[in-house]
Amino acid sequence: MLWEIYFDRSNGYRAPESQTHNSRKLTDKSDVYSFGVLLLELLTGKCPLMVVDTGGYCDRVVDLPRWVQSVVREEWTVEVFDLELLRYKGADEEMVGLLHIALACTSELPDQCPCISSVIKMIEKIRGVQVSPSHDSVSDSPAVGSVEGGSGNADAKELSCTSFIDHKEGETCFSIAQEFNLTLDEFIGFNPNLNCNKLFVGEWLCLNAI
Repeated sequence: MLWEIYFDRSNGYRAPESQTHNSRKLTDKSDVYSFGVLLLELLTGKCPLMVVDTGGYCDRVVDLPRWVQSVVREEWTVEVFDLELLRYKGADEEMVGLLHIALACTSELPDQCPCISSVIKMIEKIRGVQVSPSHDSVSDSPAVGSVEGGSGNADAKELSCTSFIDHKEGETCFSIAQEFNLTLDEFIGFNPNLNCNKLFVGEWLCLNAI
């Protein structure tokens, strides 16, 4: 016998907190979550809700963010990306950077989701452009703040940083923020010109500033 699963795919764009019976209120973080799901769609070529064959009596519906997390939990892998995107040579670094952003946006806890202004800044840095805070103009100059060789984040020092750590291999902006109970917005605020897509081992990162 064939079993069909019917579901509204649009629910895959909705933040977990907006799907409960007690709270259906939409917030700015709900929009950030929806954007993150859309970004994952573009990167993976998959739908926001998918039917997974469990090999048992009934298939299971899985949302895209949780599927991506399960694939990349152990290590970053090209298996998560749409094969069409992999045809573009030299774009791997940018794709992984966007994947980091999308996963941050689709955190199950709203407080751990970045605000949309931080998302824009992170995407701009991946594109290799920098937006002046006092102007609307965009220049093609590379983002500063990530200095190869572990010389540190100069802007963090200018903020009278009171607590530093050195970046270790395998860490990301999101994982560091989680480890020290910071939101991604707070961590980026302490390191305003940090390029989260190009962290260097030994680079000094600010955890608290006056």
